[in-house]
Amino acid sequence: MNLLEELRSRFKKLNIEEMGSADIAKSIEELDCMRARVDELNRENAALVKKYDGDEKYARAHKRAMRTPPPLTTSPSKMSAILKRVKGKVDGMVLSNSGIIGNKSYFQRGISRILAESCKAGSVKCDAAQITGLASYIASEYVDERGKAA
Repeated sequence: MNLLEELRSRFKKLNIEEMGSADIAKSIEELDCMRARVDELNRENAALVKKYDGDEKYARAHKRAMRTPPPLTTSPSKMSAILKRVKGKVDGMVLSNSGIIGNKSYFQRGISRILAESCKAGSVKCDAAQITGLASYIASEYVDERGKAA
């Protein structure tokens, strides 16, 4: 979103009708730099989604978990390993009982348990607030995805 905000503010400042050729060239150069940053961000996001077998929910959860202080771990590879274990178990839980998503608090508690087990298996120390926050986010992602599918 920072890139989008930067682009919006850049266009608000521009008065294209009064710009000279040097100003236009400079603006084009700045826009090309922004496009390169967007392309790099898109590449990184696509690589992250690929780590989770195309599941964007977990790519978003990964990014959120890494930037929410304090993160479960500062290691992206450890975070991926934790969330992959969670994904496998939660997807299995949902496949065996799709109605579980309808009871968000129960679903969230199940995700919390799975997340805590996954952190323990990955030798990552975490506290209850971290587990609850990330489990709530993951549960919301499933609920939102189900709402979009309906």
